[in-house]
Parts: sequence; C-alpha cells; structure tokens
Amino acid sequence: MPRFFIQSADRPTFEVESDNWMGALEDALARLALPADTIECDVDAAGDIAVSTPSLRFHIREARDSEVLDAQPRLGALTLDLPRPAQPAHDEEHVVADESRTSHEAELSADEALAHIAGAIKALVDVPDAVEACNQALDLLLKHVPAQSGAVLLVDRTTRDLYFACARGPQSRGLIGMPVPSGRGIAGLTVRAGIALSVREAAADPRHYREIDLRTGYQTHALLSVPLRGVRQALGCIQLLNPIAGTSFEAWHQVAAQTVCTALAERLR
Repeated sequence: MPRFFIQSADRPTFEVESDNWMGALEDALARLALPADTIECDVDAAGDIAVSTPSLRFHIREARDSEVLDAQPRLGALTLDLPRPAQPAHDEEHVVADESRTSHEAELSADEALAHIAGAIKALVDVPDAVEACNQALDLLLKHVPAQSGAVLLVDRTTRDLYFACARGPQSRGLIGMPVPSGRGIAGLTVRAGIALSVREAAADPRHYREIDLRTGYQTHALLSVPLRGVRQALGCIQLLNPIAGTSFEAWHQVAAQTVCTALAERLR
C-alpha cells in the first residue's frame, strides 16, 4: 500500500498508509484533530498536496518505494499562496452567457470584483427555478473571474452521482446532464469530503476524470473545485477551469467561488 509523509512547519512529520492521497488526507486530519470542512488543498503536477486550515498548514507527499521517514521532524515555513497571474487578457474562447463583459469589469481589482459578486448574488434567492439559479450563479462568477470554462455539478438524489446542471466554455454544450460517478474525479472528491481543491495541471493528476475531456476534446489544466454544502448533505460543487492568464487560480478566485457557492447552496436547500 502506498505510504505518505505528512510534513508541517510546526508539527512532527509522520507517515500514513492509504490507497491514495485523499485517504492520507483524511487520516492526517483525524490524527491532527482538524475539521475536514475548513481545509483547502493545492495539488501540483508532481502529486504533492499543500493543505491549509485556519490553524495549520501541511504537505502530503507520497513516499518513494525505499524512502524512509526523515528524522528531521519539521519543515521550513510553508507558503500556499498561488502565483499571481498577469492581468487577464482577452480570449476568444472565453464563452459565458453574458458576452458583454466591459473593459471596466476586466480592470476591476480583486476587492472590487468580490464586492460586485457579494452585491449581485443576493438576488439569487428570488430565482424560482433551481437550474436557472445555477446558470445565473455561474454566469456571475465567470463575469468576474477570468476562466475559460466553468460548471455547476449537482448530486442526483436518486443515484447519489453527480451531473452537470449547467456549463460554460468551449465544447460545454454536450456536458449538460452528463453523469459523473460520485467516487470519480476532482468533483467527486470535493463533494464527498467537502473540501475546496485548487489543482494545477489536472490532466497530469490521476484523480482527474479524463472521460469528460475525451468526450469534449477540451483539455483541463488548472482547476478550481468548491463544494456546495447543504445542511445535512452535499449538494454538489462549482468548478472553474483554466484561468485565462497564468497557470493557476488566485486566492481571491477561490473566495469568489465560495461566496457564490454559499448563496447558491442557500437557494438549493
């Protein structure tokens, strides 16, 4: 069984065994007595996972076959800040429902964009149709966060699998209604564990559900996946794919997605 090292700047390093890094994460959270619903993860192309909680930051790294746990128990200071992409440039393939995004909107600062989202999202509670609410929430998010694509996936209450309620971007029309098995992909991990995941080079990550890319012909690189949480059960998630500029999503992009997810979850309950 694969072995994983859990390394922190202020806790002793320890080892856990699990089938995959997600199981290692769950074991680490239990051993560190940390709540599972407040963590954020950044998975890089090498398979290393940086985990951030309000009280602790740590890394999960899969051990090589003959590697032994280092006797040195501590790492240096860890930083989980994602690289800040350059100012978003126009992209002909950035397709959203509202194509009238102005240069003023494109030049908004992060704080201004978050304020616009917080103000506009309040109207979501009055949208009578749940699918239309998903569409409006996704359009609002993509209006301010420069991503090539996005989608809202909801939990089917009968099968407990996920399905695409709405999607935007290149080759997205064929995704509507498409099922995603609950145990597969980054979306499945997000919903099952209630964890927001920021993934760099998702196509290189074995947890990425490649059947979607194969079906659409669209290649996923960077991916941001944020859960929609109900009172007693998971409702689904919102995903953003491929920032228009840069190789990963910024921290404020995740804040924006979480703001929209909170409001949409309130509407869907």
